[in-house]
Amino acid sequence: MMKTNRLLYLLLSILILVNVLMLVQLMQDRKPGFPPHPPRLSHILKMKGSAAKWVDIEFKQHLAEKNHYLEQQKELRTQIKLDNQSKLHNQQIYEKIGALQSKIDACTFEHFTRVKTHCTAKQAKKLAEVVHRMIERSDRPGPRP
Repeated sequence: MMKTNRLLYLLLSILILVNVLMLVQLMQDRKPGFPPHPPRLSHILKMKGSAAKWVDIEFKQHLAEKNHYLEQQKELRTQIKLDNQSKLHNQQIYEKIGALQSKIDACTFEHFTRVKTHCTAKQAKKLAEVVHRMIERSDRPGPRP
């Protein structure tokens, strides 16, 4: 009976150790608090060579533009006042935030339009699926399921 318990404890310890090692390995590449980033668009579209390189550069430029607008939105949100006397002030900020959101949407779709010009027919179809999935997810932000 004693040998059986020791064997079970040993097996349980090994399983726990393997589990911890796997979790450490999975978490190693993640930034704290952020979900893993989806694969690059060039990988999703199975692009090769100069087209893949162009799409990756285009994506970085798009991200820089989008992040610029997001930072402006964030700054505006800090100016919102939580009192009844600031309704007009807040309304002006809401309109500016809305205008920035329109710019974000426009730059995103313009990005996809530019990418499509470098796609084959098969890649263009896959790109349309990616855009459709992005639109479907727009009402539920956060990590991908």
